[in-house]
Amino acid sequence: MDLQLRGTRGLTEDELFNIQRISEKSMKALERILPDAKLTLVIKKQAKKGAKPQYNFQGRVDHPSLIFKAEALDWELAKALHKMFNKLETEAHRKSDKY
Repeated sequence: MDLQLRGTRGLTEDELFNIQRISEKSMKALERILPDAKLTLVIKKQAKKGAKPQYNFQGRVDHPSLIFKAEALDWELAKALHKMFNKLETEAHRKSDKY
């Protein structure tokens, strides 16, 4: 499965490393359900002055016969990313059963 990251400009190296690590693990499950799919991950880090940043992840899976999206928002990077991948996996199960 191909992974394309967008919106990585304002992220630190630790954040990028965690995104890569979690994405690689979670993409294996998606790849079992939908082989030959492409994942586009849009990352938005919303920070206010002096406050903890909020992470918004938007994932889009492009498969030759299916296209679907999922979005998750949380104060912790790992939680937001896991939520988004869980939504994508649930949607992949639903859509793949129909096709």
